Amino acid sequence: MNEDQILMTLTHMQTFVVAMAFVIFYQVVRKDKYFKKWLPVFVFLFIGGIVSSLKDFIIEANLIANLINAITVVFLFAVTYREYNSTFKAGKDRSINLKVAAVPFTAIAFDPIIFGLEIFIISLCFYSGYMLIKIYKKYRRPTHLFFCFAIVIAAFSVIVSIFTDFGYLPKVFGPGVTFVFYTVLVNSGVVAYIEIRIEAQKSELRSMTLSMKEVLDAGSHASINTANMAAELASSANEVNAANVEISSITEELTGNASIQLEELTMIDEKANELNQLYSDVLISAESIRGIMDIINHISGQTNLLALNASIEAGRAGEQGRGFAVVANEVRKLAEESKKSVIGTENKVSDILMKIKKSVNIQVTIGADIRHSVVAIEEISDLMKNINYSSQQQTTAMGEITETATKLTELAENLKNSLSKTTIISEEVDEINEEEDNENIKRKVERKAKKEAVKKAKVKKNAWKEAKLKVKKAKALKNAKKEAELKAIRDKENLARKEEELKVKKVKAVENAKREAELKVIRDKERRVKKEAELKVKKEKAVENAKLKAEQKAKKEQDRLIKKEAELKSKKEKEILAKKEAELRAIRDKERLVKKEAELKSKKEKEILAKKEAELRAIRDKERRVKKEAELKVKKEKAVENAKLKAEQKAKKEQ
Repeated sequence: MNEDQILMTLTHMQTFVVAMAFVIFYQVVRKDKYFKKWLPVFVFLFIGGIVSSLKDFIIEANLIANLINAITVVFLFAVTYREYNSTFKAGKDRSINLKVAAVPFTAIAFDPIIFGLEIFIISLCFYSGYMLIKIYKKYRRPTHLFFCFAIVIAAFSVIVSIFTDFGYLPKVFGPGVTFVFYTVLVNSGVVAYIEIRIEAQKSELRSMTLSMKEVLDAGSHASINTANMAAELASSANEVNAANVEISSITEELTGNASIQLEELTMIDEKANELNQLYSDVLISAESIRGIMDIINHISGQTNLLALNASIEAGRAGEQGRGFAVVANEVRKLAEESKKSVIGTENKVSDILMKIKKSVNIQVTIGADIRHSVVAIEEISDLMKNINYSSQQQTTAMGEITETATKLTELAENLKNSLSKTTIISEEVDEINEEEDNENIKRKVERKAKKEAVKKAKVKKNAWKEAKLKVKKAKALKNAKKEAELKAIRDKENLARKEEELKVKKVKAVENAKREAELKVIRDKERRVKKEAELKVKKEKAVENAKLKAEQKAKKEQDRLIKKEAELKSKKEKEILAKKEAELRAIRDKERLVKKEAELKSKKEKEILAKKEAELRAIRDKERRVKKEAELKVKKEKAVENAKLKAEQKAKKEQ
């Protein structure tokens, strides 16, 4: 292959690698919005690579490529310098992935403009590399090293292009160096993408640990509530058993002594009511146990989902997440066991509730029978037998309730043990995070020590600067005195001019006051005329409204008369209606005459208004003429004053 062919292949490979770097960096920008402002640098790089690959088709392609490279370097230097100031001078401790891109350079023929651009680019590249090294020492991220290498290679490529221009190196050497630069740039983009993914996984693991802690706390509260409810059930069961014993003894006495039963029926009634209340309390507590069971089922389902998510994330994390995966599997097993035990206890509680409901119904029937026992004492013995049977059933149900309560306490203890295990695991994860935080704190302390040393050096510099400032202030005072003397002379001249201007303004103010007084008189007259016209219009509207009301009343009366004509059958009533119609016609004739008179009046008023409007127009024309004459006078006075000022200035100049 010839040297030209090798150069063409290298340039094409450069454009391909730049495109690849641009695509990788676009993916990085999608993950982290901070890198968005660095995307234009890669766009300019891509354009510069394409232009440099089209040497044979574009005239002065090298000059255009170097101009584009200079623009990208200036942009790169500005953003890098801003990040350097925000990191070291502003005192802000921010964890930032700084994306710095170097610039491609191509071999060109010697030209003083291009040579100057290349030296400018080399200086900016070395300074930006120095800033990147300092940023790497602070944050310790591999992407900063990659970009520092890229900048050094870019500067080296410019130096190589200068040597190739003078003929010290072959032309193939320059594109090879730029190709190495582009490969380093691609690797830097890949490393930045990997860093973003690792940080995202860390944040997800932290959120998972926090959610696990919340779920475990909820489970511990639920277990405590279940234990308390079990204790309440046991106490209520003991009370019910004691009440059943009392009822059985009372029923035996009643069966033996029928005469005494009438006196003790009231006592039985009261005891039955107490039993009903106890049964209702037991039902409420059993329903609350059901609600707790539902909560435990929901918590177990959530723990299963969290365990699955944790195992998936641990698989993604690799070797670091193996211990977390084992813990997640144990938590899932405990959740499944707790769910099975809760289902069994829920079935038992439902059976107990059915039995309690049956006993409550029996007690209701017993209360009704006791009320009717005054009439039929013979039925009391049979009822007492039923009571004894139901009390036996209740005692058995209460025994089952106590058994379920003991099982619930055992389940609560198991949940506490599992929760203690999971809390230990979460504490271990927190310890790992705390170790990372301690390392960051050490780095911060080192940075503070460096900052204090820099501050001391700044204090010395500031003292030297203050001495310089004192010398400058002394010079400034001398200059200020000179300026004050000049200002005094200028102020005297300005005062003389202002006095002349005030005299002119006073004359103008007197004339303006006279004009405003005349305009006020004219405006007052116009307002009076307008008010009189508005009053007349209002009167006409009132007259028209009264006419409309009268017409409406007449129409209503006509409607009434028509109805009466339909109702009346005799001739007398028709004659009366005819008379009324004649009266109405006379009224209408009068109203028509009144309307005609009002129309004649309105015509006369319109003529008066037209005359007044003509008068107002004449007055306005006079005002306009007066204004024009006043403006002409002012212009003449100004011309005279200007002529006087010019004459005075000429006289001063001649003196």
